[in-house]
Amino acid sequence: MLGWFDRFARSWVSGLAETLIRAIDRMRPPARFGVRQNADRDWILSASDSGDRHSEGPMDPVGVLPVTDTVALEAMHRVLKGAEIRIEIPSDWVLRRTLDPVPKQTAAYLEAFVRHHIERVTPWRAADTHHAAFANPVAGDPERISVSLAVTPRNLVETVVAAIEACHPGRLTLVTHGEATKNDVSIDVSLAKGGAQRRRVRIETLVGVTIGILIVALVAGVGAASWYRSALEGQRNELDGIIAEQRAFLNAVSARRGLTRTFANGPEALRAAGTPVVARIETLSALLPDHAYLTELHQEADHIRIAGISRDVAGLIPTIERSGSFTEVSFFAPTTRLPGQDGDRFFIEMRIRSRADLPASGAGAP
Repeated sequence: MLGWFDRFARSWVSGLAETLIRAIDRMRPPARFGVRQNADRDWILSASDSGDRHSEGPMDPVGVLPVTDTVALEAMHRVLKGAEIRIEIPSDWVLRRTLDPVPKQTAAYLEAFVRHHIERVTPWRAADTHHAAFANPVAGDPERISVSLAVTPRNLVETVVAAIEACHPGRLTLVTHGEATKNDVSIDVSLAKGGAQRRRVRIETLVGVTIGILIVALVAGVGAASWYRSALEGQRNELDGIIAEQRAFLNAVSARRGLTRTFANGPEALRAAGTPVVARIETLSALLPDHAYLTELHQEADHIRIAGISRDVAGLIPTIERSGSFTEVSFFAPTTRLPGQDGDRFFIEMRIRSRADLPASGAGAP
């Protein structure tokens, strides 16, 4: 599984690097030069302004390439570095051979396949040659390919190739007379040592490192977001607890203030209520059955609100009304079932019955 993932990642990075290289080359095409021998067997360097690296258009001569002059080569290093250079050689310097058809799956390993067969079909060792391989489908057999070789011995071009490679070109190619006919070939030289390969490796490394940084940043961002969310959840729970505590405290304070205001008004408040307030509260407590108990009590003047828990909520209102001490008894909030407990939470409000509410005969008064 890991091997498959590694191959996929390398292939993807390589493809992305190749796309970047092509885009950069389209925006900033490299300089192009040609090298050929004159009648005096000197290698002549020419510059081309053509965008087609296989163009046979006229090239501006730069001068004799100083293949043995190290000082002169150093002066040309800046000009030739990263450039595309093609060395034109005679067609008779290239030996062509066609191998027997092979399965098309061999195309993925064509270079290794060709190097293995060079010593069998040519008089040279693979290490002593520059070579190129060409694969074409076999007519009538789509499952097989025909492999052709183009081989030239290194010693014929060793001097000029070594001189140019010292300038680190972007690409160095051997061509037979500018590839003017279909029988001419193009052989890439020493890509492992050339600037093109080094450039490709640098870009692949840059792409891989960038993707790695982005993945690490993404993972770190997801982790940080999860941690931040957990921290916010903890803070919210803590705030909910604080709010609940403050709400309970304010409710208790409100209840105490209601009682305090009633008693602080002295006889006027008692006369306004018509009956002693404390007695009414005691009466309310006595009215509740054993299965009911209060959790909250609020009073504003003659208006009382209570909350509590009971197994028979429906029977509380008739019980309170029959006491004759309270009137307008009703629920002010829905009754709720308490999970895990034997009972329901109730919310009841009422008004203390005043003398004006009592019957003329005084029946029902405590």
